[in-house]
Amino acid sequence: MAKQNVTKESSELMKKPEPKPRKEEMEAPRPETRTPGNDAGAEEQSRSLSETRIPPLIQKGQEAFRRDLPELLEKHMGKWVAYSGEERIGIRDSKIELISKCFERGLRDDEFVVRGIAPEAEDIIDPSEWLHV
Repeated sequence: MAKQNVTKESSELMKKPEPKPRKEEMEAPRPETRTPGNDAGAEEQSRSLSETRIPPLIQKGQEAFRRDLPELLEKHMGKWVAYSGEERIGIRDSKIELISKCFERGLRDDEFVVRGIAPEAEDIIDPSEWLHV
């Protein structure tokens, strides 16, 4: 009888304890990922991007930058420029200097845009060069 108890106890000791669930198993399920033939993820991302509202001063600053870009390229290539709406805040060698200048003026980060003065991708790439691809 003692032998049976020892055998029973040792077999119980040899059993592996139930593993605790891992943290990721306890978390809520992740959203469905995009797979071939399943454009749900892309559709959702596209919808959220189209619903994103660009702050008005940044939008106007981007437009002013594009309008002024030909002149900026001629005179200030490789520097940085900051706009708040239609107003050009300044041109500097350092992006950090311009950001500091904007904050010193009391502008919030959604009220100005800082851009590098360089040709935009559309100006560099000719789409007709890639039609055969």
